[in-house]
Amino acid sequence: LLKITLVDHNRIRSNMWHLRESVDEILDHHQDERQHMNRVPNHSAKRQIAFRDQSALVGSTCTLIVERFMEHESHEGEDTMEIDAGLGLTLLGVILLDTMNMNEGAAKGTPRDQNMIDYLMDHTNWEALLGITGDGVEDTIFDMETRKPNRARFYEYLRDSKFDRSFWESMSPRDALRIDYKRFEPQSGTEDSFGLSSVLLDINDLLSKTNFRNEAMSYMKEANVNLLGVLSMVIVNDVPQRKLVLLGKADVVGEMTNHLLNDESTSFLEISNMNHYDEIDKGDDMVLVQLRQGNPKGSRKQVAPAMLSYF
Repeated sequence: LLKITLVDHNRIRSNMWHLRESVDEILDHHQDERQHMNRVPNHSAKRQIAFRDQSALVGSTCTLIVERFMEHESHEGEDTMEIDAGLGLTLLGVILLDTMNMNEGAAKGTPRDQNMIDYLMDHTNWEALLGITGDGVEDTIFDMETRKPNRARFYEYLRDSKFDRSFWESMSPRDALRIDYKRFEPQSGTEDSFGLSSVLLDINDLLSKTNFRNEAMSYMKEANVNLLGVLSMVIVNDVPQRKLVLLGKADVVGEMTNHLLNDESTSFLEISNMNHYDEIDKGDDMVLVQLRQGNPKGSRKQVAPAMLSYF
């Protein structure tokens, strides 16, 4: 019997909708789209959606996974559960990336994330990793005195890899858009579906890629959406700097832009328009609008619900 656990989203992808009756568990920190309620009802222990009042209650879905380990340990009556070294390093790395190593300025981490970081540091069999990499990574991320990862060095190693400018500049526009893309379907129906791509590159560098406009429009057709949003984030002095691009037909982009700029429900994002009307990129009945986002804490977890509130 097939059982599916949805992690980091709470609605099965539209191209897998035929498997919806197999959804058995949800671990997520995005706004609840209230799908699969017949299989995983609200308030069920198997429906853990850590999102409330436009905010995620944990910075990383991996925090919810580690909490599951703790629950298992408690239910089984085990005094200490030793976590596999490879799994522990993977979970720790994702939590550190998602919370920016609990950077207070970014305000992405929560006490629950910190608790699970501490749990992984104390309950992972780190000795199993020491002496086997042979490529210098061990010396980069481990503190040989404590025989555990050095959090700051491990985070910086992952962050520098994730934000590697040469990596992002080497990608085609299509690859940059699809590497971290999510589709959202409003209750009004699939004809109002839109996509949001997250890119770790300044928006001007993205737009200057060769043939960006044509490849973006082609990707929209491939994804079957009428509106594509691109969320750009770069780190300046350890603080996220965010911009947003909307691409689509003039009426669709115009209405969504007006909603983000003027609706009270979206004011927390602190959106401002970077274009004067005569500077808006137009062509083939398609327009591209650049917006600046003043709230650095507003990731896709907050932007998507704000856009969905329009419908």
